[in-house]
Amino acid sequence: MIYPPVSMPCRDVKQLHPTLQCAHAEIVRRGNALGHLIGVNQTYRSIAYQNELYAQGRTTPGPIVTYATGGNSAHNYRLAFDVHRLDPRPAWYTSAMNSITPWVFYNGDKWFDKVAAIWVAMGGKWGGSNDGPHMEFTNNQTISWYKAGNEMPENTLMKWEMLKPLYPEENEMRYKLLTDIPNDWDIYGSPRSVIKILMDAGIIKGNSDGTLDLSHDMLRMIIINYRGGCYDKQLIAAGFAPAVK
Repeated sequence: MIYPPVSMPCRDVKQLHPTLQCAHAEIVRRGNALGHLIGVNQTYRSIAYQNELYAQGRTTPGPIVTYATGGNSAHNYRLAFDVHRLDPRPAWYTSAMNSITPWVFYNGDKWFDKVAAIWVAMGGKWGGSNDGPHMEFTNNQTISWYKAGNEMPENTLMKWEMLKPLYPEENEMRYKLLTDIPNDWDIYGSPRSVIKILMDAGIIKGNSDGTLDLSHDMLRMIIINYRGGCYDKQLIAAGFAPAVK
């Protein structure tokens, strides 16, 4: 996948690997349901920027914020994002406390531990108490593996995608109607909008009863193929704009 140039620091979720983009939307959804409002602080980091962060607190002013040099962080491979809290600041959070830790990173009430529990349950890895905001997913591969030039396939699924069916009587998540399809993934266009375009163009046809019955894996592959321009000739022929401009 080709990502557009971006300046540092980067908070753009679209700069993450597609698997992490989907997972970010899901952890935000789950956190919101539990009353934990989750913001994103950083996503992708260039090697140069990673080295700048590593120098902070060592050879340049400021506190130490990372223990990884350039090329040795999951951020460098678009496989991690850092979160912060968007919960309204309560009255008990005093200015004296703020002088030590800004509210967005305050963990005296174990907010990051609670959010991390959601992420770990989804199949991700947490940075732990020393790096509370850090959420990553490397698909059980080491950073050295990615550093050697290997890449995680775009259609990689995390545990939450494989284990949580939309319809309990089935073994995998399926979308029977257009309205069942998520509309909030942070990827190229929302899934529901993309499927609607492909349906209007006649590229995807539903069943005779008006249902789609797409599995989650099928939906992921359709979105990836759409983003890669696989349907562009058909879209143009049908009078629609291509996905790849």
